[in-house]
Amino acid sequence: MLSIESLPYLISVVECGGFSAAADQLNCATSTVSRHIQQLEKDLGSALFIRHTRKLSLTEEGRIVYERGLEICSQIDMMESAVFNRHQEISGLVKISAPHWMCDNYIAPCLPKLHQKWPKLSISTTIEAGYIDPYLAEHDIYICVTKPKDSSLIMRPFHYPEFWLVASPEYLKNKAPLNSAEDLHHHDILGLKRSNKHATWSFKHRDKEDVETFDTSGAWFTYVSTGIGYKTCLNGGGLCVVPRAQAEHDVRQGLLRRLLVQYSWSTLGEDQDSYIVYTKESAQSPRVKAVIEHILDNINS
Repeated sequence: MLSIESLPYLISVVECGGFSAAADQLNCATSTVSRHIQQLEKDLGSALFIRHTRKLSLTEEGRIVYERGLEICSQIDMMESAVFNRHQEISGLVKISAPHWMCDNYIAPCLPKLHQKWPKLSISTTIEAGYIDPYLAEHDIYICVTKPKDSSLIMRPFHYPEFWLVASPEYLKNKAPLNSAEDLHHHDILGLKRSNKHATWSFKHRDKEDVETFDTSGAWFTYVSTGIGYKTCLNGGGLCVVPRAQAEHDVRQGLLRRLLVQYSWSTLGEDQDSYIVYTKESAQSPRVKAVIEHILDNINS
């Protein structure tokens, strides 16, 4: 029978990039991590890692176990929280730090249901564009679009939201047709800046495997707040890549048009992901755990 209790060790090794870093995150000996991985490999009858001199990578079987393990551990956390919360009054203040677009389109919309469930729970949000050290700042939960390097933090990955390429009908009326990604070079670009760097657009054709990129450093208008970029797009400023949740209503109303629908879009690189990040101390708080599970459940649904 598979040793379920060993799955968190596998997940930590993958996300931290090695046995020693995973041991630091889990606050245990490296030999303990190694023993759990060996137990999983014995239970499954397959090697889970390809062990190079300087690099550790998953086998195909290891990748399957990692992906399913994430789902299993998430379900176990949700089950534990649900049982615990039935006998626990959740109250007090939880502080969340998140990028503007994430807070507007994904965090804020899911909070009213949380308030209905726990009326004595208070939430405070702060908009942050760059990375903040959770040990030096004052928030309980951090939403990051890049993975922190500090392996002592708890990092919960979540599905990156769907993005659309959009422009206003007014803008498109006098511009060249946009039929392929090559046509982007002939249009006015509205570019997001993240941590003082231009965010590269990445896009993938639904019938192809390769991910392409578009450098937005030549954008005529750059912004940090997605709300400002979105308003500029609505008023005929050019092409913009925005969260589907932000644009869908205006597309239905005819205020914007969705473009190059044969592609999936993102303002992150293909190897990046999004994370909910918090310290081990924050993880001990019932109210913080309740908010984290609620947010993850809504984002991943």
